[in-house]
Amino acid sequence: MDTQTYSWVSENAPWLLIVIVVVSIVGWILRILNDWSPLVKKLLGPLGRHWAEKSARRFIRSGADYENMNKQILYLYGRVTHLEYEEQLNHTFRIEDETWHRKVDLKFAGSDDIPRRRTYDEFRAEYERLHPYRRPEVNAADL
Repeated sequence: MDTQTYSWVSENAPWLLIVIVVVSIVGWILRILNDWSPLVKKLLGPLGRHWAEKSARRFIRSGADYENMNKQILYLYGRVTHLEYEEQLNHTFRIEDETWHRKVDLKFAGSDDIPRRRTYDEFRAEYERLHPYRRPEVNAADL
């Protein structure tokens, strides 16, 4: 709407602006409800069918997003498997460390010989040598 028309409407018929805003909001809400509810689509009749067809065409045109979505899923799958591996490593270290602390407590109870405690980095190096991380091979067609 150009400034001259807006000025004329706001001076002579301000209620028209309110009507335009309300009709726009109601139309927007009905379009959303039309996509979600078959009952609303049925109540709107030909307008509901038109909006549904337009929405379906828009959805079909956005088919290129599926390839991007598959790439994201593959990336997240790789991240999750790596995080599971890291969690297994950390859990195994905590168990070993807990065992070491238990042995130290028992040794302090009756002996001066303290067992050597491995650092996390030493443990991680040995763990990765014994249990190497293998990135999963997954194709987009498998999803």
